[in-house]
Amino acid sequence: MSGTASSMRRLISRVREENCQDARAADSANPVFKGKMAQDNDMENFLIFDEIVPQTGGRNVAFGNQLALDVLEKSTILLTDGTFAVAQAPFLQLWSIHAKFGDSTIPVVHVLMASRSKLDYSHALEKLKALLPNWAPTDYLGDLEIGQARAVADAFPGIQTSFCYFHLLQSWYRNLKKYHLDGLVHYGGPMYPFWSLLRCLPYGDVGNVEQDFRALVALLPTPLTPDMQKYEEYLRKFYIGPRQTLMFPPTTWNVSNRTLRHLPRTTNAVEALHRNLERCVRDTRGRTSPLLSELLKCLRQEASKLKFDKEALDIDPLYEVSSSRKLKDVAKDKRILAVVQNNPAPGAAPLTGLDFLKAIRAAKKYT
Repeated sequence: MSGTASSMRRLISRVREENCQDARAADSANPVFKGKMAQDNDMENFLIFDEIVPQTGGRNVAFGNQLALDVLEKSTILLTDGTFAVAQAPFLQLWSIHAKFGDSTIPVVHVLMASRSKLDYSHALEKLKALLPNWAPTDYLGDLEIGQARAVADAFPGIQTSFCYFHLLQSWYRNLKKYHLDGLVHYGGPMYPFWSLLRCLPYGDVGNVEQDFRALVALLPTPLTPDMQKYEEYLRKFYIGPRQTLMFPPTTWNVSNRTLRHLPRTTNAVEALHRNLERCVRDTRGRTSPLLSELLKCLRQEASKLKFDKEALDIDPLYEVSSSRKLKDVAKDKRILAVVQNNPAPGAAPLTGLDFLKAIRAAKKYT
């Protein structure tokens, strides 16, 4: 028995040393992903590719197991988002790709990127397409990064591109603060009628955005202050028009069609992944970002959860992949859908303009 115990101790020691060597290689100045760092928790392949992008010299390293690739290939929905908090040099960001699975959208592939140009995104997508010949998503939802969106559009001609509603409002609010107007939009404030209904504009008729926006501007205090004028110009320049070209035309941020089709309006599922990864940051003993070996541990855990969910779905088709949503959120979505469907009572006209936006505001429970 002592010999057996001694052999076991030597085996454990050897495995630990191999794991330490693999972690040190991943955490080196020029990361190398091998052994444990290239496998998932079931010792299956986890490293998809590790390549230099010829056009930019950047490095793309993609991770995901075979089940993740299978799920991605079957998904008609594509969501992407990048996070910088967990990226260690030489990488600038972790780019996460989500796919439809069961009742939810889940993270399936993660790409460490040393550069973030359109060419870098295109390289990653083309590498994945080569592995997934039947991958043909019809709908894309991402944040407000143009490079991502253009790369996706090039990779999948005809795909319907939308930008995340949450990121859209976040961008609008950042610029509100930039022009020192954020203190005026609280309930009862002079800009509250404008701001509370502007937040509802993405649900409106995409063909009437300019007209509805003019009606919103008319709700602002008069005369407009210079900062209010600058904010109006910012919205017109990038989102509303009239302009010959807009960086974010209304068709890309309007969510009425997605609502009617029961598609995600936000990349909050991706944001949930970020919150999970933030635990890596909190556990890094004072470092501002986790070591790559620590990050990969988190990604392997996500891959293990996918396997668990797949097994559960095979046993019970009614199994819910996502955690149960709050009843108030489900009720809110039903109210919003009813307004967007805009089916008036017999003899009544459909809601339009400010009346429609006010109905959305009420459905979202903005007072």
